Amino acid sequence: MSRATTVPSTDRAFARAVHVVLDQLDHPSPHELEDHLRALYPRVAVSERLLSGDTGLYYVYRDGLFVRDPDDAWWNEPGTARARVDADSGVFVEITDTWAELMGGRPDRFIGRHYTELVLPEARPAAETFFDTLKDLGEIHSHGLVRRGDGTRMTIEFRAVLVPEGIDVFYRPIDRDPNGAR
Repeated sequence: MSRATTVPSTDRAFARAVHVVLDQLDHPSPHELEDHLRALYPRVAVSERLLSGDTGLYYVYRDGLFVRDPDDAWWNEPGTARARVDADSGVFVEITDTWAELMGGRPDRFIGRHYTELVLPEARPAAETFFDTLKDLGEIHSHGLVRRGDGTRMTIEFRAVLVPEGIDVFYRPIDRDPNGAR
């Protein structure tokens, strides 16, 4: 069984996504693991620890290299893009205009849709781990690649918080490159 050390270590959603992919693959090469993760983490970099007699341990860098998490609480800023997701079904129930603009559509285009519709099909198993992780921890903070309403891709930073009314998810773009690369 393969094991992984993920960076940043504070991104528990990323760690779970990596472990879901590792459970699906039988001792993948670093390149194969990267390929499977890039649908959700376009800048991911993987290296395998190469010590004598030690196989199956990977170092998985979400941002392609070690990057310290910022200390700013950007999600508390007025006008931050926010969506509310139903905690049982995973569908969008409330969208701010800022969120809809960021995602390239009107709020009514997203209400009632499942959050996994905004990721590439091959990323859905990993994206589903976000939901489970959030229910376990009450809050997650990560990055991911999303598909906007017009089909373009954008890498976002998100913070999701379990609230009595559902799940509040705050977004901010990391890039706007249609191929998802930074």
